[in-house]
Amino acid sequence: MVTRRPRRGGLFTRLSKNFTADMTAAGVSLSAAGLYACLLSDPGTTALGYLYRKNEWEQFTGSNRDTVDRLLAELEAAGLVVADGYHLVIRGYMKRHAFDQPTYLRSGLYDLERLLVSPLLRFIIGTELLRLDLSEMPTPKATNVREAAAALWEEITGTSLPVADRLRGGEPDPMMLTALAAMPGADVILRDLDERRWAVIAAPLVVPLQREFTRLRSGESNVSLLGTKRGGRAAGGHRD
Repeated sequence: MVTRRPRRGGLFTRLSKNFTADMTAAGVSLSAAGLYACLLSDPGTTALGYLYRKNEWEQFTGSNRDTVDRLLAELEAAGLVVADGYHLVIRGYMKRHAFDQPTYLRSGLYDLERLLVSPLLRFIIGTELLRLDLSEMPTPKATNVREAAAALWEEITGTSLPVADRLRGGEPDPMMLTALAAMPGADVILRDLDERRWAVIAAPLVVPLQREFTRLRSGESNVSLLGTKRGGRAAGGHRD
């Protein structure tokens, strides 16, 4: 089944009234915060928080390609975005804007099937799904959200998403950690995370993910999820 290109959102996006305080807490400059606001409000930003880098950002007064490169690097070091070439993912966007809208969330499948080939960015989106909390959501809606999330998860990892009762957004599900650490391109992902000192991973997930990468590569287990065979970097981590 081929996923049709989704319609993008409307003309407005929600920007928290705590935005200034959040940016100050993240330790980014005013210029970086301004670029971050551009990413959040861009019409092209999808349900996954995915966006292709825009040439228009270089057309601001006093800006050029080097300026945008520097500001994106600053945002990435603060754990707010992840960049791989011209492809960007805004961390936390899915949780804030898509987790309570199953149709919108499922629209991200188009991006995964057609646009997002970067193993690192696919992994980042997978870690965002670790934060999905269905525990207080009405059952019919929770079912629809889980189905949408399951389609994304299977596209990313090739495995099944745990049942709704296990999606509580707190302690990460062990099966999900294993699936991410064993997903296609895992060695490239691990290299890219090390190069970024794991700053692009939420702080509570850094150690569990590092342990699972290490476990799978130490020979402790040659079988991951659902019977499918699969072949101490403390650092960084942005709390959000």
